[in-house]
Amino acid sequence: TEIELTTVKCEHIPKLRELGTFKYFWYCREEYPHICNDGAPYLTKMETKPTDKTVAVDPDIIPLGSKLYINGEYYIAEDTGTDIKGNRIDFNCASHSQALDNGTGYVKVFLVVE
Repeated sequence: TEIELTTVKCEHIPKLRELGTFKYFWYCREEYPHICNDGAPYLTKMETKPTDKTVAVDPDIIPLGSKLYINGEYYIAEDTGTDIKGNRIDFNCASHSQALDNGTGYVKVFLVVE
């Protein structure tokens, strides 16, 4: 079987700057009152609708709007939270059960420098 090769120009590969190791948690965007939110239709701190690529950050560490590279995926720093201080990052997901199932841990976070 032949495998088709793809060429990528070097200028299209993003430059990354390591920000360090962050403790991560998960929160959801379900619209009913619970620990993740008050049940209102949820908008991020940047007034966008959160997606699976939304993360909440401490804006003193990572500026809002930053593009991040984490575990082979790209995310956008669009949200904040009262518990998010220092090297902590919260990933957004669709359901509360998914947030609980994903747990917590530590992850290296990279800033995409364009």
